[in-house]
Amino acid sequence: MKLHAMPSVDRASLIKVLEQYAGQVQPSLQLQQCAAESFHHLYFFHHGYNTDVRLDDFVAALSSVSGLAALNAWGYRGSPNTAGGPALRQLASWLLAQLAHKSPADITLQLNAFLERNSVELEEVLILWGLNPQEPVDLGRGIRLVPTKVLRPHPITDLIHQIRLPEQSLLNNSYYTQHIRPRAALVRTVHHEPILLPQDFSSEAPRLEPDLQEVVDALPLLRKGPISPVFHYFAGPVELPFVGAGGWSGQEIRGSYHFDVQESPISAGVEYVRCYVLMNPVERKPFRIALASLATADELTARGNGFALGRAAVEIGMALESVLSEEGEGNDSLSFKVQMRGASWLGGVASERLANMRALKDIYSMRSKVAHGGELKTIRRGRRSVLAPVPWGGEKIPADEALSRSGDLCGKIIGTLISNRAIADWNRFVLTGEKTPLIPSS
Repeated sequence: MKLHAMPSVDRASLIKVLEQYAGQVQPSLQLQQCAAESFHHLYFFHHGYNTDVRLDDFVAALSSVSGLAALNAWGYRGSPNTAGGPALRQLASWLLAQLAHKSPADITLQLNAFLERNSVELEEVLILWGLNPQEPVDLGRGIRLVPTKVLRPHPITDLIHQIRLPEQSLLNNSYYTQHIRPRAALVRTVHHEPILLPQDFSSEAPRLEPDLQEVVDALPLLRKGPISPVFHYFAGPVELPFVGAGGWSGQEIRGSYHFDVQESPISAGVEYVRCYVLMNPVERKPFRIALASLATADELTARGNGFALGRAAVEIGMALESVLSEEGEGNDSLSFKVQMRGASWLGGVASERLANMRALKDIYSMRSKVAHGGELKTIRRGRRSVLAPVPWGGEKIPADEALSRSGDLCGKIIGTLISNRAIADWNRFVLTGEKTPLIPSS
């Protein structure tokens, strides 16, 4: 018997108890409507019933069934990140819901099979703003970027697709129902075991590697604009107790993400993200500041006003310094070092290197002006003040376009460093072209 395996439930005794209560449970009106529409909303599957049965009385009756009494002293983990208990009370609520649309015999068979396994395959989901993929994209280690339309049923997917929610739901007619339309999600399958365990048993769930939030950190390398996590949850098979409902957590919702994103293929930058996912935590660490700065720059660039664009220039400069400078070398000629190293790293023929160096110089000019108390220049157009074109790579272009191009160039430098697992000695590289691994692969 494996660790924390549950004893088999006395089938005859449980059927007898369920038959006593079966006539006192009816499907709710919403559940009947869902059945008529051939749509099984997860909320209704677990809570869609009406009854006058007192839950305490039902729990007491279940306690007389051999194999279930032990659950009074057991707790449950609905996902690797959540825990609850006691298990029997939660199970009693699920059993009442099943009586609304299943026979006692079928319920008992399903429950025994579930308790015998005491494990389940869950789908971990992190829903995102800012992306709208046409089809799933493999990012490595079992992690995929998918359209939200392919996700399995869950209260959150119902929410973002504007599917009708029950009146008593806290999510019904909420701000989120009116505005949130995220189109993408990171998903992976997670083996969750044990689900049920003694309440006095101390056990930490193993850390999932990499954390999906760390994968989000690398998504700016796709160069699709600002990207932000919205909801994180684990979805289990809809019909199962404990794990079927799935817990979830919300993220901060920023105003700049309240827009719809056009469906588009995702190809550029995917290999950079995949390399980042395949790195170990030590290898990823040197890139986290640069990626966070790039993500902030994307968000600021999307706002489009002068102050935000100026801050975006500072963030891009910070990202470049993070990956193109070395600890302890000081700030002497740092701007020139970043320009020379970035252009040398990107390579190409002489004209391409010079063009990249000129673009990096222009990025740094914007960054330095804002960092030292200045601001992007404005000009008058009629009665309005608008941002003046700025120099970028040998031409003058609108400031927002210059910051967008700057982010793309910064992302390419960071991405290629990640795919090469970085270099440690910049002077050696500029002089000889030799790449030295910053952190040995393991």
